[in-house]
Amino acid sequence: MYIIGNGTLFTGGSTPLVSENAVLVDGTKIAAIAPVSELKRSFPDAEFIDAEGGLIMPSLIDLSVKSRRTLFRTLPEGAMPACEVHIRFSRCTAKEDNSLDPELIVSGTYLAALKMIKSGITTVLDNHLSPKCVSGSLSSLASVYRECGLRVCLCYAASCDDGIAENSEFGAYCASLDSPLLHGIYALARFVDNTTVINTVTASNGGKLFIDLPKSSFGGYDTLRKYGMRPVELLDSLGALGSGTVLAGGFDLTEQDIALINKRGAAYVLTPVLGLLIGHRNANFSLLDKRLDRIGIGTDSLIGDQFEMLRDIVIAERISGREFTTDACINALIHGNASIASSLFGTTLGVIEVGGEADIAIFDHCFCPSLDAVSIKRLMLSSLNAASCTFTMCAGRVLMHKGDFPAINKAAVIKRAEHATDALIKKMR
Repeated sequence: MYIIGNGTLFTGGSTPLVSENAVLVDGTKIAAIAPVSELKRSFPDAEFIDAEGGLIMPSLIDLSVKSRRTLFRTLPEGAMPACEVHIRFSRCTAKEDNSLDPELIVSGTYLAALKMIKSGITTVLDNHLSPKCVSGSLSSLASVYRECGLRVCLCYAASCDDGIAENSEFGAYCASLDSPLLHGIYALARFVDNTTVINTVTASNGGKLFIDLPKSSFGGYDTLRKYGMRPVELLDSLGALGSGTVLAGGFDLTEQDIALINKRGAAYVLTPVLGLLIGHRNANFSLLDKRLDRIGIGTDSLIGDQFEMLRDIVIAERISGREFTTDACINALIHGNASIASSLFGTTLGVIEVGGEADIAIFDHCFCPSLDAVSIKRLMLSSLNAASCTFTMCAGRVLMHKGDFPAINKAAVIKRAEHATDALIKKMR
């Protein structure tokens, strides 16, 4: 049992900001929200977690993770730009004989888990991809995430029959474990013009499907040429769009695409950092925020700190000269991601409330003028350049506290990742 207090509490709910209250965690759930003195008096044996004046908030959610890509962050400084690494890696793995090997998969996932916990992220959707499916790769990823204590939804982005089989086998694996922290869904790779694969996956997905769309308008050329429809229209015609569908990528959506996505109740996860890395002049956020009903943000594993990601979006959108409100980014990161993740996991996430999941993070910087004079959005934005996560909890389990990782050997993870990165560089040459 834990009492988490002595900070500004951001609940993420209808009454989001409480300056004096603390949170009581019992098991995997939040048992009470009340003043620190009251909780300490009522539960004298509970361990007290001191926020030291920081921001206590729901832990963060990342809805587009490619854990293998985390290894790019361990490249020696000056080795090559991240953009070039991504391009070389994509070309390298386009060859069947250069599929991701199990060691690279596991090493990247350990590093991804470490980076996410350090950033206050506890819930992730990892859309795994390798041109030639490595059988059992999803269960390998799952074992790492379970060891590290994260809440994860995993899928293999299928573009061929072996990917469908991998998703099916992993679904059976999840059912055998019956863990509330582990889910599996079906997924499609961004080249979605294989109607046989789409039909098979759609019929098997149980109403939930992740689709990684092409990264630009040019990606729709094949479907337009073969079927006379753009990717979103083709997916809809085959019954692959619904309230359980999550679309992701930097795809240039048309008004028709947006209308279809909204009509079917599907969600869209924007991955702006990749677009900025490959030369897009803006993050496309302001173009989509006001038109899509359900929108979230994902890092694509190219950046771990989601506050830093928001800063990049804000800068890019302002440079573009568009009308843009930074509140929209906060809404997508906190409320949009929480809504989409809640539908994936079947439980309410992204909110600190009695009876809810004990997924909590503490950030050490909290700008606190008179609460009457500042909005919660301005409070969050004030932390963009200074916030540092000091505490991460998932389902009542402490994953990090002041740099200590109870479930992870930090030095071993980094050393293993460095060896895997060396192998990756040799593979790309």
